Amino acid sequence: MPRRARVLSNTNIYHVILRGVNRQIVFWDKEDRVIFLNRLSRYKDVCGYELFAYCLMDNHIHLLLRTGDEPLSTVFRRLLDSYVHWYNAKYDRCGNLFQDRYKSEPVNDERYFLKAMHYILHNPIIAGICSRPEDYEYSSAAEYILNIPGITDVDYLFGMMDRKALKDFLAKTSEEDLIKNKEDHPTTVSINDKHAADIITEKLGIAIPVDLDMLKSNIRLFLDCGISLRQISRITSVSRTLLYRLLKEC
Repeated sequence: MPRRARVLSNTNIYHVILRGVNRQIVFWDKEDRVIFLNRLSRYKDVCGYELFAYCLMDNHIHLLLRTGDEPLSTVFRRLLDSYVHWYNAKYDRCGNLFQDRYKSEPVNDERYFLKAMHYILHNPIIAGICSRPEDYEYSSAAEYILNIPGITDVDYLFGMMDRKALKDFLAKTSEEDLIKNKEDHPTTVSINDKHAADIITEKLGIAIPVDLDMLKSNIRLFLDCGISLRQISRITSVSRTLLYRLLKEC
């Protein structure tokens, strides 16, 4: 089947997610991250984009940017080709490093812009790396909150709120961030489906399929055991949409 055409943003702003092939590590050490940030800064001038937020995790990257002179596809062809060429030479490897189809979500209004900003800068917190966004070295949070110069174009966000309001805004962790980050960080989930099914049946004391009320009252317990919502959906045949609703209700 042909690929779906990307949905274009009427503001030219996008939340972009880049993942390693098969979710493999794309940043092994500090040098890898510094080189990628150098490339990210260099291609701002080449491609004419504005960078509003970034966060470099071990196996994926979040970016919030507005395209300028060049379309999104050209921006990421230039950026990723440059980084992968350097990475392959360093680690004596060849071939793709990132998934061919990066994810891009159009950001068409201020509400979604702030939602994307909050989600991106909260990635390290939900992953258990730090307790405050500004404590993570490889995101733009410190540029905003601590006024540390960097590569982020901060004026756009500060046209919406001041630094204190932003700090208060980022101090809140939403339920949606919690859910999405559990899906974004599979490295924290080392449980296969069989093991996950055994845990579910053991905790509930009954065989699968399970009653929805019982599932609702135990869903947080399963997440704490390292079972992802995607796994729970596969094992119980309950859609993830319904699981999200049960999680919000409990």
